[in-house]
Amino acid sequence: MHAEASLFDGIFRQVAWVTNDMDRALAAYAADYGVKRWLELRNFSLPTGPDTHANVHIALAVRGGVELELIQPLGGDDRVYRQILTQNLGLQLHFHHICYRLITAEALAGVRHAAEARGRAVVLHGATATGTEYFYVDDRPTLGHHIEYIYYSPDDLRQLASAIPVD
Repeated sequence: MHAEASLFDGIFRQVAWVTNDMDRALAAYAADYGVKRWLELRNFSLPTGPDTHANVHIALAVRGGVELELIQPLGGDDRVYRQILTQNLGLQLHFHHICYRLITAEALAGVRHAAEARGRAVVLHGATATGTEYFYVDDRPTLGHHIEYIYYSPDDLRQLASAIPVD
């Protein structure tokens, strides 16, 4: 991919929300939308930069062919998730981002180059020891939300696909 790459390149993967209470959010999705089975990653350390991590609860499910993600920030470098939450004491569920999966690490780098060439801020960038890499673009001024782009190593993609409940 080159600088002319679209910021919608990749395979649409996911819709994500941020919450202040994972247990209540899961209950709301079960009651209101029938999503009852989730892959829950509690107290997960999510790489957000070269030497930074966000501590989060993450829940993943597939419903109607779309992957759903719930994220509860718990500390560390979690500002990209926490900034949407208010001081409201009730349950909060806020739409946060969509995610596109790129087939190769080179394609991911091309989309990042295209985003930066268009003046988009990359607000989070992480990688795992197993070869998965991702970044978030703050597209709130244009689209009203962030966009996550991710390249999964083949092993990570296989393991995740087999672990996420599908309804």
